Amino acid sequence: MKFNTQEQQLRQLLEQIDTPKVDNLHEKVHQRLTQKSPFSKGLKMTLATCLCLFLALPVAASTPTFQKLVYLISSEMIDALQPINLVSEDNDIRLEVLGALNDEEQVVIYLTLQDLNGDILDETLDIYNYTLDGVSILNIQTIDYNKETKTATLRLQGNGGKHLNGKSIRFGIQSFLTNKKFYDNMDVPLDWNELLSTTPEIITLGEHDSSGGSGLITVNDTAIQVLKPNQMDIKIPGLDFVTITNVGYVNNRLHIQTRWLEDNIDDHGYFYFTDSSNRRVNNKSWSISYGVNENNETEYGRIMTEYIFEISPEELSTFNLHGDFVSNDTYTEGNWNVKFKLDSTTEMFTQKTDIKQGSTTVAEVKISPLGITLNIVGELIPEDWQVSLILKDGARKTLSSRTSMTIQDETTLKFSDPTLLKLENIEAIQINDTIIPLPE
Repeated sequence: MKFNTQEQQLRQLLEQIDTPKVDNLHEKVHQRLTQKSPFSKGLKMTLATCLCLFLALPVAASTPTFQKLVYLISSEMIDALQPINLVSEDNDIRLEVLGALNDEEQVVIYLTLQDLNGDILDETLDIYNYTLDGVSILNIQTIDYNKETKTATLRLQGNGGKHLNGKSIRFGIQSFLTNKKFYDNMDVPLDWNELLSTTPEIITLGEHDSSGGSGLITVNDTAIQVLKPNQMDIKIPGLDFVTITNVGYVNNRLHIQTRWLEDNIDDHGYFYFTDSSNRRVNNKSWSISYGVNENNETEYGRIMTEYIFEISPEELSTFNLHGDFVSNDTYTEGNWNVKFKLDSTTEMFTQKTDIKQGSTTVAEVKISPLGITLNIVGELIPEDWQVSLILKDGARKTLSSRTSMTIQDETTLKFSDPTLLKLENIEAIQINDTIIPLPE
């Protein structure tokens, strides 16, 4: 890999740092993401409208903020990063984009947010509205929060791009949430005999009423049937931001309908069943979100969420219903954005294929240090398909994290890993029983 003068200076600075080895990075990041923080309820809105200072200035690569990144990610990731070092400030919140790496379709960016006043950010930071040019699927996670400096370090991953090498892109944050409150393993006592004693009224959502879904249900599905909204008013003990508004069976599946507060920004949660030993029951479940107007007619929105379970009426008496929920306390809006050019930081191997199973065809396979990309024609491959790497030392590595994007009948499916893949150590890619050797 060739380095320009700035990159060479950066590498020299990093080599002077006594860096401890960080093991189990993925597990530690997961632990940080699942930490709980007890804060009081009551939505407060912070509008970044006054005293706005916007900067997009280069920052020295030797700043303490950038050096701290060395303690959070692997040395291989540091070596692959393209230094960005751009800053944007708005209303005493400072965004700094530290570095990025990319292949032709995916980009990973490391950045920090620092609270210069020290009264807004905390470890529950959740970036709510954000944009990145050139990609269609975005995910951002907080991987570290420093209470002393009020600084959060984040990892942004963008998928679904094309020809990203050499492209100028703009990254922006428009709002974020903090002071979250977590309610885990909440008991939801329901009298199933009473609730299911009558046949519920069922309606069909309008074509554009759903704002999202999970499981097999998506916003592109047609003729989605749900319970008629707001036919019940069942409070969940200990929660004041969500209400159960209907319960019943639709097409032999249990539906539990909920309504969130009108002014909620991103309060959310889900239900699950446990057995007599308090172990979670592994039954299939889905959800669908939509809105309702003042006439109780469905419309586009997310104030209603309907949770759907594959569970029989007979099984309900043997299980207990529980839920995990999250409420948000502080919503902050502002304007933080930077523009930079992506250099080619990783190599990519491409192989045309003709792997068929049923109505699914894998037409092309690509691999880069960021993961494996499958270009698929026809139906999306099932969840039980195995995509793994055969290493030259005989070991195997399965990639389980996947994202997908579908345009008409063509799907791009990306399998990624928390660490960078070393292509020189990979012998072949295996998709189910098909082995695709990598060139020497």
